[in-house]
Amino acid sequence: MADRPQEYYPVTDYDRVMNLIHTADKKRNLKYELAPAMLDFMEAVKMHESNGDYSKRQTVDVSEEGEEPEYEDVGVGAGAYQFEMAGTREGEWGAATAVQRAYTVAKKWNMDDDLKWLEKLNDRKKEGEDIDFSKLPEWQQDFLFIADKIEAEDIKLDDILTAYNLGSAYFRNTMYAKLWGEGHKRADSWRAQLDTLHGYKALRHAVHEL
Repeated sequence: MADRPQEYYPVTDYDRVMNLIHTADKKRNLKYELAPAMLDFMEAVKMHESNGDYSKRQTVDVSEEGEEPEYEDVGVGAGAYQFEMAGTREGEWGAATAVQRAYTVAKKWNMDDDLKWLEKLNDRKKEGEDIDFSKLPEWQQDFLFIADKIEAEDIKLDDILTAYNLGSAYFRNTMYAKLWGEGHKRADSWRAQLDTLHGYKALRHAVHEL
């Protein structure tokens, strides 16, 4: 079992992110082993989704039908983890859901300092703003990603731990790709995503890129 981390109050932005991980570790009784696994998983996901670029917008073909492909970074996926905005689609998508989940986690666990910025972000969402994660600070994107996984049912924290404990980078990343792909597959929109850059098939083929 890993050593219990010292208790501290978040001081830097990195501390805020780590405090969320350690709090999840404690609340879910994960024996203080979550931090290295979550950080490893985050690195794999963001390298696949954006090559680690926190300011990245999804690259899409904007050409007219029958014309040569023309690619621009204007898609709905935004930020290091490519959380999807609604764009012209109906309903709430990944970005809005992540904001709501992070707000729920911070409120439930009495994380008062983080509630301040999350409440503002959540209010913007409620007012109809399509939250663009690529415009958020890096640490907030990390925080939102972690909180989203804490509240989500598609990827379990225990599964991330299991994948991390496989040891070698190849086996870890293979399992991460499977978890990430199956998480997309369980989403309401998974059928439409199957043949896209963010779909299950693409993720299965991207194991070596993680």
